[in-house]
Amino acid sequence: MVVTNDSMSEAYLNFYGCVVKVVSLDQKCVENARRDFSYFFCPQPPKEPPSVTIRLHREAPPRTPAQAKRVLQTKEGICYEYERIRYVDYSGKALARYDFRSEEGEAFSPDDNILHEISYVMILSRVGEMLDRKGIHRVHSVGVAIKGSAAICLLPMGGGKTTLGLELMKEKDCFLLSDEITAIDRSLHVLPFPLRIGVRATERVAPEIPARHLRSFHTIAHGTKTLIDLEVFMQKVATEPARLEAVMLGVRKDFKKPEIKRLSKLTALYHILKNITLAYQLPQTKAYFFRLSPGYFVTFVGILFSRIWRGVRIARSVNCYRLCLTGNRSEDAKLMANLLRKRENKETGGRARDSGGDRALL
Repeated sequence: MVVTNDSMSEAYLNFYGCVVKVVSLDQKCVENARRDFSYFFCPQPPKEPPSVTIRLHREAPPRTPAQAKRVLQTKEGICYEYERIRYVDYSGKALARYDFRSEEGEAFSPDDNILHEISYVMILSRVGEMLDRKGIHRVHSVGVAIKGSAAICLLPMGGGKTTLGLELMKEKDCFLLSDEITAIDRSLHVLPFPLRIGVRATERVAPEIPARHLRSFHTIAHGTKTLIDLEVFMQKVATEPARLEAVMLGVRKDFKKPEIKRLSKLTALYHILKNITLAYQLPQTKAYFFRLSPGYFVTFVGILFSRIWRGVRIARSVNCYRLCLTGNRSEDAKLMANLLRKRENKETGGRARDSGGDRALL
């Protein structure tokens, strides 16, 4: 659980070598971060120093320095810079500041929901850039694994990724890689990247889920959600990377039954590049990664080319499909899982024949 020393609470998270330290006098602030990223939680402080340190203050926000210059605006607030430190003013309700040189950030607000949201987005934004530098690129999609093979499904915001992920976990041999962000490495393997499950206020939460694993979370831009702790589904979460075998473009319309259609390489390339290159709809904000310095421009261009090349490789070597979804979530999930099973069986059969052929030659 969260470690408390001298009234200060802290937690460590390890995202594939990117270590984040979250600190606060308010234990609930740190506990929210631990529950959001429980898959990456470190019970003991790592030996290596943190890559990112975030301090959360449940108190009235200070003022932005008068000398600070306005540099950009996001949906959440206005960004300023002064002495190479980024300030984000959330309409006077909160203030965040981030020093990209030391990778240290702070957030101030008396509102627990706003502090929670800032910490969540700040962590994902900074970790996202660091993973990009490692060659691990993220896609806004739901991902599942069956016997070492992975499929990801691209759906727009509010398109039902979480619902589809929950249904897929009901399949006996299907394990969740993530219901929101899938991470793909240089070898085209999908790394587990599960976060807390977020269910919109209009959707029903299964009554068997204990109340202690539920939290109400009001976001600045996307309304209220019910958060479900990952511990509830931990037995159905993948623990190892899985090779990417299928990419699906989810289309939710009034289809009578779910269907899968093969996409052309060109169509697949367009949608993959849109999602992987532009980090389309990922839960992050430019407030915590976009800079105007020449050094960052070089880094950004390098990341951009790496994402483009990753997208080209996926479109060329991975089968891509259009997944026509219906209102029947169970049938949608079964169709997606069955396609992955068929591909896995085909691959297994091919390997077995190759192995048999080798033995015959010997």
